[in-house]
Amino acid sequence: LFVFIILLFLHSFQQNFRLIVFTPVGVSGAILHAAGQTVADECALYGTLYHGNVVVTSGGNLKSNHIMHMISPAGLSAFASTLDTILTECKNRSFRTVALPAIGTEPDKWSPMDGQIHKEVELLRYSAEYKTVADKFTKSAIIPIKRIQNVGLWQKYSFNKFIVDQQYPGQKNEKHLYHGTDYSTAEKISLHGFNRAFCGKHGVSYGKGTYFAKDASYSCDDRYSVKDQNGEKHVYQAAVITGKWCQSDPIYVEPPPTAEDPKVLYNTTVDNVKYPTIFVVYHDNCVYPEYMITFTSS
Repeated sequence: LFVFIILLFLHSFQQNFRLIVFTPVGVSGAILHAAGQTVADECALYGTLYHGNVVVTSGGNLKSNHIMHMISPAGLSAFASTLDTILTECKNRSFRTVALPAIGTEPDKWSPMDGQIHKEVELLRYSAEYKTVADKFTKSAIIPIKRIQNVGLWQKYSFNKFIVDQQYPGQKNEKHLYHGTDYSTAEKISLHGFNRAFCGKHGVSYGKGTYFAKDASYSCDDRYSVKDQNGEKHVYQAAVITGKWCQSDPIYVEPPPTAEDPKVLYNTTVDNVKYPTIFVVYHDNCVYPEYMITFTSS
C-alpha cells in the first residue's frame, strides 16, 4: 500500500473544486507542511487513516477550503476504484466540478526509471538537450552533463511550484539558474537536494539561504565551483521557484512578509529587485537540481 493525498481546492468565487492526487515519495509531508499546523492538528484528531476511508479537513494555509485524504493501493486498476470513491464522496458533498491535473509526474525528457527513485543520466553530446544546456552555460570546456532524475525531489518541487503558481497565476514563477559547488557536495545534492544549512560557506551578503546565479560565469568562479583532484569543476543548472522576490538583507533567515499581505512571505530575495542576478532561496524543496555540469576552466 502507498499513500495518496487528494487535495480539493474550493475557490469561494468559483464555487467548484479542483482535485489533485499525489504519490507518497516525500510529498505527503510537503503538503502537510504547506497546509500548516491547523491541518496537522485535524489529522491527529482523526487518528489512523485506513484503506477505503476518506477524511476531509480544512485547507489550512493552502488556497483551498478543504483537503481530502485517503489511501489507495498501487496499480492502475486499483486506482480506478479509488477514483470512483473520490467521485462518490464529491457527489455526496455536492462538489460540482472535479479536475485531475498531473502534479508531480516525471518530466517527458527523463529516461525510464525502471523502479528506481534516483538516477544520473549522461547526455549524449549530439543531442538537442545537451546543446540547449551547453549553449546557456559558458565557453569553458564541458566534459559531461548529467541529467538528475530524482523522483522524491522532483515531486516535492512540483508541489511547491503548484502552490506558488496558484498564488501568482499571471507571472512566470520559475527560473533556470546556476549553483557552483565542490565534488563531494555535488554528489550529495544529486541524492538529497540543496541544503541551506550550509549557507555561510562563502558568505551571507544577501541572506542566510542557498544562492543561485542568473549567469553561469558567476557560479564558475573558483570561490564557488572548487576544482577536484582531477582539476575538474562542478556547477548545477537548477530549476528555482523564484515567485515574488524582494531586496535581500544579510540578516534574513527567511523572506520578509509581502506588502500586500503580512501573512504571506516573499518567495525569494535578490541582489537587485529591478535587475536581479543573484537569487536567495530559503526553502530547500523550492529548488530542483536539473543538470550537473562538469567542466574545466577555459
